[in-house]
Amino acid sequence: MWLHLANGHAPPALHQDPTASVGEAARRSIERALVPISDVANLPASVFSLEKAALERYGHMGPVMLHAYLGVLASNRLLHVSADETDASVTFIPYAASVWEELFRKKDFSGRSLSRFALLRPSSEAGHLLFECPRAHGHFVIRSCEQVKNVGEILLARRACAPEASPERKIDGGQALLLAGMQAAGFMVDAEDSESTLGLPRELPQWEFHDLYLHSRSRLGRQSDQIGGTYRMAPLQPPDPIAVFRRDHIASIALPIPSPDSLRQLTVGEVMDSRCSVRKHAAGGLSISQLGSFLHSCFFVRGMWKSGEIEFTRRPYPSGGASYDLEVYLLVSRVAGLAVGTYHYDPVHHALGMLTPDNELMRAMLDDSYRASAETCYPDVLLVLASRFRRVSWKYSGMAYATILKNLGVVYGTMYTVATALGLAPCALGLGDSDKFSRLTGIDYYEEGSVGEFMLGALN
Repeated sequence: MWLHLANGHAPPALHQDPTASVGEAARRSIERALVPISDVANLPASVFSLEKAALERYGHMGPVMLHAYLGVLASNRLLHVSADETDASVTFIPYAASVWEELFRKKDFSGRSLSRFALLRPSSEAGHLLFECPRAHGHFVIRSCEQVKNVGEILLARRACAPEASPERKIDGGQALLLAGMQAAGFMVDAEDSESTLGLPRELPQWEFHDLYLHSRSRLGRQSDQIGGTYRMAPLQPPDPIAVFRRDHIASIALPIPSPDSLRQLTVGEVMDSRCSVRKHAAGGLSISQLGSFLHSCFFVRGMWKSGEIEFTRRPYPSGGASYDLEVYLLVSRVAGLAVGTYHYDPVHHALGMLTPDNELMRAMLDDSYRASAETCYPDVLLVLASRFRRVSWKYSGMAYATILKNLGVVYGTMYTVATALGLAPCALGLGDSDKFSRLTGIDYYEEGSVGEFMLGALN
C-alpha cells in the first residue's frame, strides 16, 4: 500500500499546508505528526518503506510511532491510500485511526455482505467516482472502468469474496485495496443482515436509505467534505435578497395591522398547555383580520440591517445563519374579505399578492391537504412554506438542506404558538407535493421549492 497526503502535499513542504481544511486544534496535532514522518521519508511512499525507515531511525518503537502518527492524519481525512506507486485506479480515504489500524489486519469475508446503504456516484472531479456508505468511516475514489465494473459486481451481488475464494480469478492491487478498505471502514455487515423479514430489511430496518444518507452527510463524523459556513457560492454570485418582491401579482392586498390587544391575554404556560392540532374549522371561516394578525405575529419583519454585501432581517422566529429562506404562500379557500386563490405574503410590507385565482391545480393541493389530515378537515387556508434554497446554500456546505428543515420546524412551532394565542385552529401536515406547487406558482423546482404545509382555520 502506498500513502499520499490530501492534495498530494508531501510532509516536508509545510509551506504547502495540508492542514488548511481543519481547525486550529487539529492543525497542531497534525504538524507534530508530520515531523517524524518527514524525517523518515517523503510521501507518497509505501507503508513498507516507511516502516523500514522508521525501524532504522528509531528502533523497534519506530513503526509503532509511525502508525500512531498516520492515525492522526487518517482522523483528519488527510491520508489517502493507493494499491501501489503506479496504480491509482482505487484510492481509499480512511476517516479514523481505528480504520487505519484495521486496514492491515487479515480479513475474513466469510458470512459478510455489503451494506444496503452503499452507493457509487460521480464525484465533482471529472472522471472520478465515489464509492461510499453512510455506515462507513471512509470512502473510495474510483478512477478506472475495470474497478467500476468490480464495484458494480459487488453492489449487485451484495457479497465480497476473499481473493483465495476465487483462485481462478486474478485479484489486482486495486481490488485488494477495495476489499480490505470495505471491511476496515464498515461497508460490510453480517450476511444474515442482508436478508429481509416481513418485507423489511434486517439491516437497520428503522432507516431508509435517503434518511440515513442525509443524516450522515449533514453531520460530522462520516464524511470528508467541508461542512459549515464556508460561503461556498460567494465566488459565483452575490447572496439572494432578504425577501421576494414579486412583480407578477394579479392584485395586491394590504393587510390590517393587528392591535396590541388582538392576542388573547394568555401566559406562555397556558399557550403551551393548550396547543394542539385542530382538524375542524368553524362554519363561518377565517376573517381577513384574523389572517392578518396571524401572519404579522408569525412572519412580519421587525428589523433589517446589512453586513458587507449580505442583507439580514430580524423576525419573530430564529433561522440558521439569519438566512430566513422560507417564503409563505397561501391557498385561500374561505376567508371573509379575500377572493379564493393563491397568494404570496410580503413580510416587509405586510401585504398579500395574488398569484392565481381559484383553479384546478390549487384545488388539487387543497384536496391533498384534506387527505394528509386523515380526511377530517378541508382547510380555510393552506399555508405552503417554500425555501429559497440558495439563501442557505450560498453560505453553508454539507448542511444546507438539514438547516432548511430545522428552520421549518422552528416556524411550525411559532405558527402553533401564535394560532393558539389568537384562538385559531392550526394543524401542520407531514407531506405535500412540491411538483404541484411548482406548477401552480410557475416557480422553478430547484430555485424555490415547497418544504412544508400548514392548515389554518377558524376555531369552533
